[in-house]
Amino acid sequence: GNIPEKEFIKKVSALIRHCINTFGSEEVEKWGVELAALHDEELRFLETPSIFAQRFCAAYRMIKEWLPNLLVGGPEHNIAMNPDFMREVMELITGQGVTPDFLSLCAIPYEPIEAQNGGIRAVFSPNPNYLLDSVLDIRDVIREVTGDEVPIWITVFGPDIRTRNYMNDSCYQATFIAKNTIDLIGLVDVIGYWQLSDIGTEHTDTTRILFGGTGIISKHGLKKPGFTTLK
Repeated sequence: GNIPEKEFIKKVSALIRHCINTFGSEEVEKWGVELAALHDEELRFLETPSIFAQRFCAAYRMIKEWLPNLLVGGPEHNIAMNPDFMREVMELITGQGVTPDFLSLCAIPYEPIEAQNGGIRAVFSPNPNYLLDSVLDIRDVIREVTGDEVPIWITVFGPDIRTRNYMNDSCYQATFIAKNTIDLIGLVDVIGYWQLSDIGTEHTDTTRILFGGTGIISKHGLKKPGFTTLK
């Protein structure tokens, strides 16, 4: 559920101090820090817009006091979720005199449908332009609230974030990256692929060379078609 603001700020402060001590202020100020809103696998938000906006603004001000040039943004809004959350968050944040350096999105081609148990399930969209249409909708929301061109960063991008889907190992992965990157040129400032390597997946059935991992490099260093596309 909700993260106590004081606890959150304490953790962010400790992380920023650790990064400064390890890499130096000049290096860290070249980075971007993303503060994400909490939601579950059924696309339900686990905190209200007001609570997220409050902790975002508190963290933003604290980070900027230490590193004025460090880019701070959020909320990693999932394009499958209701854009009204993004709208309300932006209204609350800008109402406190804070303008994020970037607004971040999670862009995976899932769209929500109602499940038999009354909940929400995320399924693959049949619309080949789903990412483009969704980003355009979100951009309209941002413009309505801010009146400015706030940079949009896609920090989670890919055909699927679930392991054991063999299309993650196929030429479809490369086609998805190429098609959607071309579609989004000029609309977003940054696109970050979901995962570089499959090496972080540890299960008994992941010893095979390819097992549907979500990276663009296999656990054994094999470069998938998606790696060649990004390169």
